[in-house]
Amino acid sequence: MKIQAYVGGRIGSPDAEKHNLGRADEHRTDPGKQFSGIGNHHGFKAVFQTAKEGRVLVCIYAVNIGPGLTKLLGCKRVTALHWHRGPFASLALGVSHTCGLRTDGSVSCWGDDFAGRATPPAGVFTQISVGDEHGCGLRTDGSIACWGYNGDHRADPPAGTFSQVSVGYYHACGLRTDGSITCWGPSGTGNDNSQGQLTPPSGAFSAISAGLQYACALRSSDSSATCWGDDAGDGFSGLPSGALTQIDAGLDKTCGLRGTGSVECWGHGMFLENNPSGTFTQITVGAYHACGLRTDGSIKCWGGNDHENTQSIDAPSGSFTKINAGHSHTCGLRTDGSAVCWGENGDHQL
Repeated sequence: MKIQAYVGGRIGSPDAEKHNLGRADEHRTDPGKQFSGIGNHHGFKAVFQTAKEGRVLVCIYAVNIGPGLTKLLGCKRVTALHWHRGPFASLALGVSHTCGLRTDGSVSCWGDDFAGRATPPAGVFTQISVGDEHGCGLRTDGSIACWGYNGDHRADPPAGTFSQVSVGYYHACGLRTDGSITCWGPSGTGNDNSQGQLTPPSGAFSAISAGLQYACALRSSDSSATCWGDDAGDGFSGLPSGALTQIDAGLDKTCGLRGTGSVECWGHGMFLENNPSGTFTQITVGAYHACGLRTDGSIKCWGGNDHENTQSIDAPSGSFTKINAGHSHTCGLRTDGSAVCWGENGDHQL
């Protein structure tokens, strides 16, 4: 049988939203108790978007179960989760939450809000980046503002003017307008610099990316990559030579793009052996997977099997302008600025 949901009231209520949820064909015993003789294969589950927020009444109906018969299965008052509304200019993904930078410069986050990591400050931002339990954004005046968990002062950014901020799992790094790098926060095992992740090399750089207990950057002089921090379990083993146009650090592996659009990855992890061929405009790295944006706007993902996290590599079809990978989920921006996400959703980070 087909199922419909009405949010905000019952059928006929002027403010109720109607949602077609498809067919109920999963194994459950309660539908059989409601409708004698139909069996136990008419259960369903669904996640759908609503414009309503807060506590709302949701009523579920079985449609056309007999000639012209639609029956109310039940109503329940629930809390509608905040849904990400664009259009967005960019996205930033953590472990269990996601943030989007809207085209008006405001930031919206969804997912697990532990310690306020999904509650960004008001104001206008030009760039955002999030990690495990905190996030940071670059304001229009070049200053950095951070939010979320502030243990070990990870959400206390340094003063000054920056052109980029990158948040790793626990620590963060900022690229100053003079090209120098400043890092702050803990190593993940304490408020210390035992892994060297807070001691970037000197010189001028054009891009940075922070990973688990390490970070990488591209030098301004020749676009070569350099990394610092923990290489015992993190991602700069096998650092390639030569110029790169982009760099992205993950859990224990890093990927970059060559000027030709080809992918170059290094560090630790099984998926490093299966880098895709072709031409890409963007690369992004998660914990056990990576994704690339091809020149035709399609997305190619690979890896993802280390922890049986196969959903992270099941990218949707269509044309996209940007992509971003979190720990075990990924999001892309379509040409209209809307966000499409896939992968792990245990904390509603999709």
